Amino acid sequence: MEGEQVNVRLGKFLVGGLALVSATTCLAAPPTPPKAAAPGLGDASWSMLYMDDQFAIYFVASGIKKTGATASGWFTTVYLEPQSYPSANLSGVSFIQGRDLADCSKRLLKSPDLAAYDGDGKLLLAGPDPNASWDKVEAGTAGERKFNILCGKPQALESKAPISGNHSSIMMHYASAMMEAAHDALMKKSQQPH
Repeated sequence: MEGEQVNVRLGKFLVGGLALVSATTCLAAPPTPPKAAAPGLGDASWSMLYMDDQFAIYFVASGIKKTGATASGWFTTVYLEPQSYPSANLSGVSFIQGRDLADCSKRLLKSPDLAAYDGDGKLLLAGPDPNASWDKVEAGTAGERKFNILCGKPQALESKAPISGNHSSIMMHYASAMMEAAHDALMKKSQQPH
């Protein structure tokens, strides 16, 4: 019973924390493959899929698996500032990994397995999200970007080349990308006529 309570809490805090990547329409779809353990934050070749001033989403291309019209892969959300989720009695969350499943023929996406880590890469909480449902992929969202990667459709990346390293490497990469974006915005503003 205790495990089920933790899993429900994990699902609730992640829905709020990743609202940008979730869609709104629930539809029926093929059965979900069995749960899988999060790959962790060790050395890998990370690609930046999405970035804004609060979080970035990375993935490891070698972890994307496709069978027929169904694809799966883990995406890692890196927060610029550690997050707290009082409903889950959890604080200091710097990374969230979610396994996304895509039904490429029906344009559906769901995240049945989740894990949360602190800034040192220590696992704080992990498990299946019993509330995960198949959602219609909405155009222009981070969810659409994930869907495109999973289903092998064209998708521009935020970074030109993968970043090799562990959680510290992607955290530094994200912070550096944010500083570069701020610098570019200042330069653009300074070049505008007054």
